Amino acid sequence: WNTSQGFSTALSAFTAQNYAAHKKERILTAYHTTLKMTSIIGVLCTLLFVFYGSEVFSLIVPEQAAYEAGGIFLRIDGYSMILMMLEITTQGMFYGHDILGTGDHQHLVNTLRIPLAIGLAAAGLGITGVWWAISLSSMLKGVVAFIWFSILQKKIL
Repeated sequence: WNTSQGFSTALSAFTAQNYAAHKKERILTAYHTTLKMTSIIGVLCTLLFVFYGSEVFSLIVPEQAAYEAGGIFLRIDGYSMILMMLEITTQGMFYGHDILGTGDHQHLVNTLRIPLAIGLAAAGLGITGVWWAISLSSMLKGVVAFIWFSILQKKIL
């Protein structure tokens, strides 16, 4: 998350500069390049979290029960990494264009986490249901951001 946020901030500044300079072709090139870089990081994080989540968590928390629970969380969160990278990178593109309302879908999807978490927890998943709600909503935000940008791309570029 932090890594993709840094890339997003850099893309936002680059986009704003090039948009003001009417260099729109550079914006799209930068977006695709940034997506490639964050996708590599997303895939690596996915592999690390899904297959070695407990080991990663054990570096922080030495108690076995805690790092095993943390490993479950990282495994579930790992599935959303690539789409979360897509969402955060695309956010940088929107912010660089100063498009109003770019965060609206994020707030809506984040709000949907609560009933989804309650439903999944009540369905027998317990705390794991809460983690799945967070991961699934991150995936949804990534898809929505990418589709939204694809629709608006011709208008803003």
